[in-house]
Amino acid sequence: MLLVASFLAPVSLMGLPLPMFEGSKLEVEAQVSRALAGKRKALEKGVSRCALVLKEVCEDAGEYAAVAETAECAVEQYQQSSQAYNEGREKEGDSFFEAGNNFLQSAESMVQSGVLENAVAFSQGLTSTIRSSEDISAATALVNTMQGEADLSFKNKEECNGVSTIAPSPIAEKIIIPRIIEPTETDCARWKAREYADTLSNKVTELKRENPENSKVFQRFCGDMYRSQKKPKYNSVAVFALHSARIQMKQAEEEWAHLVGKADKERIADRGDVCSQNQALLNAWKKEDRKAMAAWKEQCKIKREKESVTRMEKDWDANLMRWEARKKADQLLQGVQEVKTNLKKILEIPQQDDESWHQEYDGFDKKVKETQTAAKEAEKKWSLLAGNEESVLTAQRQGKEAITLAQQKLKESDRAVIALKEEIQKQSKKSSETNEEKEERIAREAKHYEMDLLMKSAMELVDGFGIVDIARAGAQAKYRHSDDVATRGEAKILYEEVDRLEKSALKEYAKTAENDALVAARKNIPGAEKAWEARVVRAIADQQTVEAKVGFACDDDWADDHQKIVQRMNLLVESEKTALEAFKKERERLSDIEITYLAKIENEKNLFRAKVASLGCEAKEVDDTAQIAFDKANHSGGIERIFLWNDAKEKALEVVKIFGAIEQAYRQSCDQASLILKNEWVIELEKMEEEKNLWIARAQWSEGNQVAVSAEGALEKASNHPVNIEKISLWSAAKDKALEVVRVWEKTVGVCRERCDQAPEKFKERWRVNLKAVENVKNQWAFRVQHREVNKAGNIAMLAGDKAKDHFVAVEQVPLWEEARQKALDVVRVLGEMGEFCKNECEQVAKEFQDWWITHSKELEYEKAQWIAKAQGYEATKATCIALIAMNKISEATVADKAQQWSEAIEKALETLETWKKTVEVYQEGRDLVPSELKAWWIAHLETVEDLRNSWAARVQWNEASKAVAITAAACDQVINSPVCAEQISLWEEMKEKAKEVVIAWEKARKIYTDGRDQATEKNKDWWESYLAEIENMQTSWAGKVSWYEANKIASLAEIAREQAVAHLGDSEEIFFWRKAQEKAVEVVKAWQETIDIYQASRDHASPTAKEWWEAELVKAENEKTLWERNVIAWGG
Repeated sequence: MLLVASFLAPVSLMGLPLPMFEGSKLEVEAQVSRALAGKRKALEKGVSRCALVLKEVCEDAGEYAAVAETAECAVEQYQQSSQAYNEGREKEGDSFFEAGNNFLQSAESMVQSGVLENAVAFSQGLTSTIRSSEDISAATALVNTMQGEADLSFKNKEECNGVSTIAPSPIAEKIIIPRIIEPTETDCARWKAREYADTLSNKVTELKRENPENSKVFQRFCGDMYRSQKKPKYNSVAVFALHSARIQMKQAEEEWAHLVGKADKERIADRGDVCSQNQALLNAWKKEDRKAMAAWKEQCKIKREKESVTRMEKDWDANLMRWEARKKADQLLQGVQEVKTNLKKILEIPQQDDESWHQEYDGFDKKVKETQTAAKEAEKKWSLLAGNEESVLTAQRQGKEAITLAQQKLKESDRAVIALKEEIQKQSKKSSETNEEKEERIAREAKHYEMDLLMKSAMELVDGFGIVDIARAGAQAKYRHSDDVATRGEAKILYEEVDRLEKSALKEYAKTAENDALVAARKNIPGAEKAWEARVVRAIADQQTVEAKVGFACDDDWADDHQKIVQRMNLLVESEKTALEAFKKERERLSDIEITYLAKIENEKNLFRAKVASLGCEAKEVDDTAQIAFDKANHSGGIERIFLWNDAKEKALEVVKIFGAIEQAYRQSCDQASLILKNEWVIELEKMEEEKNLWIARAQWSEGNQVAVSAEGALEKASNHPVNIEKISLWSAAKDKALEVVRVWEKTVGVCRERCDQAPEKFKERWRVNLKAVENVKNQWAFRVQHREVNKAGNIAMLAGDKAKDHFVAVEQVPLWEEARQKALDVVRVLGEMGEFCKNECEQVAKEFQDWWITHSKELEYEKAQWIAKAQGYEATKATCIALIAMNKISEATVADKAQQWSEAIEKALETLETWKKTVEVYQEGRDLVPSELKAWWIAHLETVEDLRNSWAARVQWNEASKAVAITAAACDQVINSPVCAEQISLWEEMKEKAKEVVIAWEKARKIYTDGRDQATEKNKDWWESYLAEIENMQTSWAGKVSWYEANKIASLAEIAREQAVAHLGDSEEIFFWRKAQEKAVEVVKAWQETIDIYQASRDHASPTAKEWWEAELVKAENEKTLWERNVIAWGG
């Protein structure tokens, strides 16, 4: 009975497809899908296991119908359980489900059991109990009881070497089978019988798995579904093969059991325990025989390998040299053919008059000759080595032809060894083919080869002996019709020709067969030995068939065709046997070579491993020490890193030195290693070279970090130093240090690039990554070099600005501010170039390095914005100086020229205002550009430049008002210096209007300054307040000037009236005119009183410094009033 291994792990059966349960009778899958979610998987699992039980049951064993019946009962219970669940009867559904489980366990146990004496009765008992019982729980209890009793006779199973077996019972575990160290012929026969039985058992399993549809139980169990659908074709051939395999398996088991009986009698006779259970005894012997057979095979293999090595050791070195010489000669011969082919292609080119064609032709022609010479030398070397081989030495005593033939055979033999070694090398590489695929392929190839070999033999017999049989037919006809001696002599001559042809055909067939056998042996074709044995068996069968036939009686032996055919068959059998023997000898020879070769390789591998381990320990020690130094430097801070990185570099160079020595040792071993192990040495050599070069790169890396620490110190020193001349030299020193870092990293880049070009392909990606990393570091330091240059240029520009500030003369400041502006623009230009460099690097570097370049690109953008703002600030300051120069010139101008000077000052002030407006815009753009953490600087400077912009907007109006003052002042001088007349009256009126315009201008200025003060920062409000106070003084003073001009105008009218009165002295109108003059004088007094009142009010509200001016003006006004009061009295008298 075939056992089911899958039942030992039922969990793995969940979710198996159930195609046989889709019919109308057993709609299990549909019902399961409608069951409760918590029970669905359990039902599906049970039904799946039932299906597997049925798959394992054979169709031609009647007692197994009980197993099918039990499994069918389990499915019925599962069906009722599903229905109960769907109808809400969950408790009843659980009972049905448990009953189904019991049926399933029973079916599985019967399948697992090797003894089925009680299977039928047990199955029938279960079936009748479940079907007749109305109480499901009672039936379930009964089933459990029967199941427990039946389990005593059921056996487990185990997997041993891929063969399904019955596991020993507890009794079998106590049986002690003696371990066989030196097996007898009886032991070997029993082991072979066990192996043969296991092979047949596997064959039965495979046939059952390949043809499940031929099972009668399967057909019956599928029920309506099977009957309703189109039945699969019944494979009678497969059924017959399965039946035959079963019979053979049974016979093999019986034969083995018979041998076990004999062996067990010997065991008992040697004081062994007697076992009453036959099956347990067989299980114990089965287990032990398999173990002993496997161990004995391994011992035989080891013994044979030792014998092979011993046989081949004597001439191994000489053979090895000859094989290598043969391989080189064949390679050169192949090279000659390739070069000749290339030369032939050149000759086919039509442009043979071209000089380049001739050069190419001459080159290939020379190469052909050189290759031919090398091939001849290699062939000569092989011939000399072949002359010492035993078969060639033997042929030397038989003549030149024998020597040539022996050398040709030896050449083919050596090529077979070369092919064998190449095959061994291929086998040493990992294959994607699985063991199952390999076994299937080998079985397929063996089957095909056997068929092809038998077919080839048949074709060779037809082709080789067809002419012989035709000639024999002619000779036979001639012989049968010969009546006299003459005709009989003619027939004899024909038979002699037949014999000659026969002999030639036999010789050719034997030669071909032997060559084919050698080819098969050398190619190690799977199943070749079995195929050649089949040829021998067939030849012997054909021989026996021919011998059994009765030939025609013949008086002459030379004409006895039957005897000749019999003789032919005997010779053919000998040829087949010779070919088979040649095959075996060649296989044995190649097997000995393979075993010896592999043994030497294994021995060399052991030496290889020992040497690698020894050198590896030394390498690991220095590697660990250097790694510790490297990690310590990498995780430390402060100036001490310079010394730590120097130590790491020294340690890395020590590692490089040690690894260099180990690499040299590896290289020597690689040169001396065999071809297969050479690959392993090459791999180790590549690893060692890789490690060495990694540490070379690390040494360079350490040096780069060492000088980088020094460069960072120089940067810190320059950054923290105040802005002065010395700081410029510090920035130069920081730049030089950064350049030194760049040069070191350029060397590191060179090392990595060289390794990237030269490293094996499997290491190239690592070096590509390293190359990108060090190139990125180098470019970062190249960026830092430029940035230090920018800082230096920025420092120079700031010094230029400070120099301009230090000059108090505006005229001298203008070129200095322009110089500062140009230097700031130079910084802007360099920062722009660096920004483009950053963007390009960001696009080219690996993704993991982009953040650094993006960050610094943004920082450059922010820094560039600062210097653009500074340059604009310098421009605005220069414009301020120019405007101040224009204002300073006014003090030197005459009263008449001051108005023109104020016009120029206004123009310059407007220009300055525009530059400060632009400066404000630049600072606003910078403020909006930078992130929040950088806005403080921009906001502070923006407040300053906004104050300056507002101050110059106010300054423009100040200048406008000052210009109006200048114009009025110049006109006032003209009026004062003009004679008293009617024209002077109009001039004073004009002066009064001009004064009013001045008051308006100062009112505008006051409003602007007031707005400026309100918008200004607290620190600048005082400045605005001071100017506001001055504006108010100017405004009130010019308001007083209006009254002053009015008083002077009235005074001029009074003087004119006085002059008229003087002109009428002594006439009748004199009194009239004096009264009129007196009235005007009274008006003048009133006008001066109004002026005095205005001046007094202005004085009271004026600042302490302005009070003095107002006091002086007030005295003048009072004096004028007093003067005119006297005139009033005088003119009235």
